[in-house]
Amino acid sequence: MIRRQAQDYALAEKYGRNVIGIDASMITEETRTAVERFAEDIVAIYRISMAVNSLLAEGNGDFESVLVTADSGRIVFPGPIFAYRGNDFLLLSYTDTKTSTEQVKSAEELLIDLIKCIESYPKAKKHILGFLGIRSKEQKEIHESANEIRDKIKETYEYKNDPEFAKRVDNTFTKKAYKNGNTKEEVQKLIDYLQEKKKLDPDPEPESERVTEPEPIVKGEGTGNTDIQRMMDNVKNDTSLGLTDIKKQTIIGIGRAMLEEGYESAFVAGMLANIIHEGTAGLFESSNYASNPAAKPQYLVHMDNKYNYRSEYSGQNIMNKNLSDVYNILVQLEADNWKKGKFGLGSVQWTGGRTKTLVETYMEVAGASDKITFDQMLKAEGLMISRELSGNYGYIYSDWLSANSGNLNSANAAYSSGYNLCTKYEIPANYTTKAPNRANTAKLLYEIMTGK
Repeated sequence: MIRRQAQDYALAEKYGRNVIGIDASMITEETRTAVERFAEDIVAIYRISMAVNSLLAEGNGDFESVLVTADSGRIVFPGPIFAYRGNDFLLLSYTDTKTSTEQVKSAEELLIDLIKCIESYPKAKKHILGFLGIRSKEQKEIHESANEIRDKIKETYEYKNDPEFAKRVDNTFTKKAYKNGNTKEEVQKLIDYLQEKKKLDPDPEPESERVTEPEPIVKGEGTGNTDIQRMMDNVKNDTSLGLTDIKKQTIIGIGRAMLEEGYESAFVAGMLANIIHEGTAGLFESSNYASNPAAKPQYLVHMDNKYNYRSEYSGQNIMNKNLSDVYNILVQLEADNWKKGKFGLGSVQWTGGRTKTLVETYMEVAGASDKITFDQMLKAEGLMISRELSGNYGYIYSDWLSANSGNLNSANAAYSSGYNLCTKYEIPANYTTKAPNRANTAKLLYEIMTGK
């Protein structure tokens, strides 16, 4: 009996399934033979542990070692707990009770638990100084529980064995998320990914393991949405900046995304000021240099000659193109390490490898569709910015925090953000002369957003 349980447990470890979710008889002879060797080792360890436990029982109370209860769907480990990895047995923990149990949850179950935390946060008792960003004891406990769940998700089988899922988790559970939380929509996207993968790669589960799909969620709950809406309404109603409708919609969409990620309003104002001067969401770089052909960059000359870029893409919007067509071009350009051709795209005019990452983000947000809507496009670009500022360009935000410590919510902090994002993130031509102008726009935009 012990040998059979050990076989099933070893296979469960190998295939990431619950003990009752897989049977040794279901596996090929080759795999079963390897597992049988493991079973023999387990039996030997079991016999030794029985002798050890009997000795321990004489001096330290009633100890018992149980490997697996195959009919319960749970792994029960009173006494020494071992895990098998390769050729090694690892002692995980020790307990002195017969009734100790540990339910190992799947990533999907943990994600659903995280959504419950997010839903409970707005209902928690608020601190009397909550308007200053101070959390109550109850809010702190919920926040800490959510972070514990995030950590547990990174220990799951799905995270460790599915690189794409791991990438999505890392991009969702950023440092800012650990500090300020996630929206339910962000977490739901991870659940949707896992559920979609099940459809593409069916793997029947025991009835006891199935998880009820959560009800559709609403973006922004529990994120301080009222203040964000107020700031974006102030931008929408402003006429002093003289922005076109699409430019205004661009900065509102990206501004909302960044604020929901937890960035300070002064820092966001700096990014939006650069976007005002730089580009528009989804817009392809223009290759129209009719008035000054000599100034046309060689990479655009290559694009025009090889891909008919001037007539097919120049000055047009990604909304009107097939995402897969654009992506295929970028794959070809990447093969030459971007030495021959490239093009700017989007509100930040991302270029080269960053353009490819942007289009991958468009495709991620658009889902199964080869077209992207305006709202999806804004969301994708906001996500792109947040990911870059949490990754390779994270030092810009860290430096800004340090330089403006104690003065983050101010027009001067917005000026600093606009200047540094121009010189270190956007880096346009002649950026040293453009930075002060963009910084002043950031200062003005911050005052508009906050109503100061």
